[in-house]
Amino acid sequence: MYRCRKEPIQAWTIRQARGADEALASTFNISAFNLGNAIGAWIGGLVLSAGWGLPALFFVAAVPPGLAAGIAFLTIEPETTP
Repeated sequence: MYRCRKEPIQAWTIRQARGADEALASTFNISAFNLGNAIGAWIGGLVLSAGWGLPALFFVAAVPPGLAAGIAFLTIEPETTP
């Protein structure tokens, strides 16, 4: 599942760098993905340690992407084509 989303996001990130260090932009993109994986695993561990059980994981796992999408919609301006 990761591979089907990685390449378009990676290409968009490099396009946004526009002459800056594209390698650094690419590194930050992959690092953010890895950090998200680590945070998700940590949150899942907390849910299971709290005794909420496996069914609670589905509901709790929907919260971080929902928050991220909300923040993105509120802060990112649409691109304008010249």
